Amino acid sequence: MAGAGVSASREDIALRLRRVSRVWGAALYVGSVLLIVLIAVLGLGALGQYSYQAQVLLFGNYRGQLAEIDEKYQVLKTEFDQANHKLQALRDLYPISSADLHQVEKIRAKASLELQSLKLKKKDTEFAVYVLKDPATSDLKLKECMAELRRAEAAVKAFVRAVKGLEDKYAGRVH
Repeated sequence: MAGAGVSASREDIALRLRRVSRVWGAALYVGSVLLIVLIAVLGLGALGQYSYQAQVLLFGNYRGQLAEIDEKYQVLKTEFDQANHKLQALRDLYPISSADLHQVEKIRAKASLELQSLKLKKKDTEFAVYVLKDPATSDLKLKECMAELRRAEAAVKAFVRAVKGLEDKYAGRVH
């Protein structure tokens, strides 16, 4: 019977060793998977979020395009405000016919709406570029914003020309 007790303990030890080796094997497998995931997350984070140069190489220069759009928006807003002030000065100085004034006001309203639309589209594009960081969405939003910029440019230029036409008609060339 002494031999039976010894072999039972050997079998028990072998069973325990197999269990320990299975647990260690599972722990090593889970640990290696977690390490790979951690390295991938850190690597992608460094490429996509924290490294501007890598983001430009991978996805394009969205920030530069946004800065260009913002600069053009500011120029358009300034041109619109200047034309608006000139229109107000013309109203104050000269008796302008209501038909002419109504026509210019319609053009002014369209330009104002286009500028507001551009401002909203610009914010939407900034959200896509800076928060979502999805290249496909950013490209789409940038294209939409550029189209809106062209519409706003056309509307503001039409308003400036209309004010210039009023100025020519009622005041002659005033500089």
